Amino acid sequence: MENLETRKHLSIGQCLGISGIMILASLILSPITFLSNSIGKELSMFIYYIAAIGITLWIAFMMRRKTTAKKSFNWTSPNDKIIPFIIIGTLGIAFGITSPIIELIPMPDMFKDMFMELGKGKGIFPFLMVVLAAPILEEIIFRGIMLDGLLEKYSPLKSIIITSVLFGIVHLNPWQFVSAMAIGCFSGWIYYHTRNLTYSILIHAANNFCAYAMGKLFGDSSMEMTYAESYGGLLNYILIIVSSIIITLLCLYFIRKEFKKNWDKEEGVS
Repeated sequence: MENLETRKHLSIGQCLGISGIMILASLILSPITFLSNSIGKELSMFIYYIAAIGITLWIAFMMRRKTTAKKSFNWTSPNDKIIPFIIIGTLGIAFGITSPIIELIPMPDMFKDMFMELGKGKGIFPFLMVVLAAPILEEIIFRGIMLDGLLEKYSPLKSIIITSVLFGIVHLNPWQFVSAMAIGCFSGWIYYHTRNLTYSILIHAANNFCAYAMGKLFGDSSMEMTYAESYGGLLNYILIIVSSIIITLLCLYFIRKEFKKNWDKEEGVS
C-alpha cells in the first residue's frame, strides 16, 4: 500500500496523463486554426496555441494543488553570474548537438511545408507564441509542475529524463523531439540545482529565439539546403559544431562551479 508521504507528490502516471491531455487538447482544439479566413492565420494559430496549452496548464496546476497543496512557483531573483553562460550554453547545444542530429533524420515534404509555413509569419503573434508564450507556459508545466513533483519521489536523473522525453513526445514529430529532449535535459539539470523557473524559461526562450531567427535569416531555403550549405561549406559546418560543443562544455563547467560554491556555502552555514 502506498504510504501517505508518497501521495504528496506527482507520480509518473500523473505526468503521463498531463502529457496526454496536452496532445488531446491540441487535437480537439485544432479547428480554431480554421478561423484564419476571418481573423488571420497568425492570430488564429496564436489563439489555438494559448487555448490548448492554457487548458493543459490549468488542469496540471489543479492536479498539482490537489496532490501537493502547492499554489505557487519559485520566481526568486536568479544568479546574474550564470545567466550569460546559460544562454550561450543553450545556443551551443542548438548548433553543436541538436542541429547535426536533426539533419540526419529524413524529413518528408509534408513536414517541410509545415515548418516553412510556420517560419513565414511576419507579424508579432508568431514571435509572441514561439519566444514568449511557449517558454513560459511549457516550462511551468514540464519543469515547474512535472519535474518539481518527480524530484520529490525519484532520483534527479530519472526525473529529468522522464520529463524531457515527455516534453519531446508532445511535439509530435522526431525533429522537434530531438531539440526538446536536449533542451529539456539542460533545463531540468538547471532546475534541479536551483528550483528556479526563471532559468528554465530563459533556456527555452533562447533556444526558440535561435530557431526563430534562423528561420527568418534563411527563409524557405533553410528547408532545402543542408546545414553545411547554409554555413558556406562542410569545413565551416564542422568548425561551428566543434566550437559550439567546446563552448557548451565551458559553460557547463562554469555553471557547475557556481553551483558548487552554493553547496559549499550551504554546508558552511549548516
